Amino acid sequence: ALAESAFNLKRYDEAIRLHQQALAMVPTSWPMRGRLGEVYVKAGQPELALEPLEESLAVTKDSNLSGPAFFYLGKAYRDLGKPEQAVQPLERSLKLGSTGNTHQAHLMLTEVYEVLGQLEPAQKHREGLAEVYINEGQPQAAIEPLREFLARAGDGPRSARVYYLQGRAYRDLGDMERAYESLERSLDLGLSRDEGRSARDSLAEIYARLGQLTLVEKHREQLVQDHLAAGDLGSARHHLDLLAAAYLEGRQPEKALEPLQRSLALAGDATPSADTLFLQGLAYLGVGEWEKAAESLERSIRLNPSGKFSPQAQRVLAEVYAQLGRLDLARAHLKLLAEAYLKAGLPKEALEALLGLTTETVGGSGA
Repeated sequence: ALAESAFNLKRYDEAIRLHQQALAMVPTSWPMRGRLGEVYVKAGQPELALEPLEESLAVTKDSNLSGPAFFYLGKAYRDLGKPEQAVQPLERSLKLGSTGNTHQAHLMLTEVYEVLGQLEPAQKHREGLAEVYINEGQPQAAIEPLREFLARAGDGPRSARVYYLQGRAYRDLGDMERAYESLERSLDLGLSRDEGRSARDSLAEIYARLGQLTLVEKHREQLVQDHLAAGDLGSARHHLDLLAAAYLEGRQPEKALEPLQRSLALAGDATPSADTLFLQGLAYLGVGEWEKAAESLERSIRLNPSGKFSPQAQRVLAEVYAQLGRLDLARAHLKLLAEAYLKAGLPKEALEALLGLTTETVGGSGA
């Protein structure tokens, strides 16, 4: 405990002494040897780290327990100016998993391979470093290694995935113009199937935010066709629904109806999606088809009474039935809405729904 405390406080000389004392008492402890090697590296004494790290690895070999020891062994060789010996342990640390050290391993391997004049693996780890930063929620840190990669590699096919990662980073940073430029370039250069689908999905979301519905349609339709060709009807329906949602958000309900009808047709004899029917209800409402709107919304609620759109469907149905003069049904849906809010622990929202029962919109004299 004292050794760990000194280590955590970065009192490395004291940590070294305490780890040595602990090893004297338990000389067969491979974790203690690995930690002693780590302390030596962090204390700027890489030459002393080699023996305890190699002794630890002699026990753990290539198991998942070896990741940290391989990492610090590679770092020790790198710090000693021995790049050839640093490569293998650093690569092993990445393969085995060294929690908390992944981005550092990629960074050191980038440097080591460049020193050795091996530019292709250096680029590979520059790309890997950026991806780790993106996945860890640090998109700003990813930008520099991606720019460096593109400055060296240019616009060849090898850069397709880097443009894809750059697009993701810019998207996460909220820079939508640069995001769609990078993602479009990645598609032009040729991505793998799965990452190509991911790029198109991101592009459709970005263009929807920017109100560029023609481009939303382009990418959603491509995704629909890809999934249909693969026999994945569920994913094809999902993208048709997202296209319809973009049209509704863009105040074009008449265009939303066609992809929704296709989505429902793809369901065939299977149970249609409650979400699809909800969107269809909104689209019919937008074009003034009140009866059809009510029918779709009712079916949506029946299929999934506790679905994410159910409260909104209840509220919209109350308004639709009020417009149709069917006040008993309007009141019934407001009561159901209030009950759902109470069950969810939302008394304020429940009260608002109950107050709707007394408004002139729903007519009547209250609950």
